[in-house]
Amino acid sequence: MLAEKVSTEPLMVIDECDSCKACMQLGCPALSWESDRARIEPSQCSGCDVCGQICKAGAIIKYEQADQGAGI
Repeated sequence: MLAEKVSTEPLMVIDECDSCKACMQLGCPALSWESDRARIEPSQCSGCDVCGQICKAGAIIKYEQADQGAGI
């Protein structure tokens, strides 16, 4: 089933990242590894949310979710 509207809002990695590196397996140019967790370069992120969907820790979210109080 296709989503009605694909978001173009960039995603971000929050403190809940458990360093599993599952997102890094995607080969997305927006994702990089810094210290002990993933990082998303906002200017490279299309907002497709594939990385967010595979993140078992729920640590990849949209910026608007962070504004609503998700742990950063």
